[in-house]
Amino acid sequence: GSLKEESVLKGHTGPVYAVAFHPKDQTLASASLDKTIRVWNLADGKTTQEIKGHTDIVDAVAFSPDGKSLASAGADKSVRLWTPADGKEVKNRGAPGGSVYSVVFSPDGKTLASAGADNVIKTWDVAGQKEIRTFKGHEMPVTAIAFTDDKTLVSTAMDRTSRVWNLTAPKPPEPKKEAEKKKSQQFPEHPE
Repeated sequence: GSLKEESVLKGHTGPVYAVAFHPKDQTLASASLDKTIRVWNLADGKTTQEIKGHTDIVDAVAFSPDGKSLASAGADKSVRLWTPADGKEVKNRGAPGGSVYSVVFSPDGKTLASAGADNVIKTWDVAGQKEIRTFKGHEMPVTAIAFTDDKTLVSTAMDRTSRVWNLTAPKPPEPKKEAEKKKSQQFPEHPE
């Protein structure tokens, strides 16, 4: 049989780039070129919140697993947290590397991941509102990310790859700064 259209949600003044379903009720969030997020009641097709705050295209939206938080990201190089019930902004995280194309909460809701034009994935502690870690490996912008569980993240990018990341793996050592490299070359450590 053919699919039947249930309703049409109208309100954005520009193309819609992303949608996310609320995990517990008949609510949908949409992100748009018009720099807004709309929260919709699917039962009647009406906007319950028009959320403003982004200064450029909103590329991504995601509800937390409990539905009490809504994350958004976009071309204004920010990742933002909102309370969807009242549209109030909780946190605004800048992402100086460029546009952010994807945001997603971990299944336990404790971690938020973001990815975009800077070719990296960043993870954030939702409660402490601080960055946990940056994952590097893609050679081009990261277009989508998804958690498989609380410890594993999958990413896709314009470099034609998908990568699986273990969030609990030890961090690789930081590369030595140029001055440290020269110093260690001039004065080798004394063998014991």
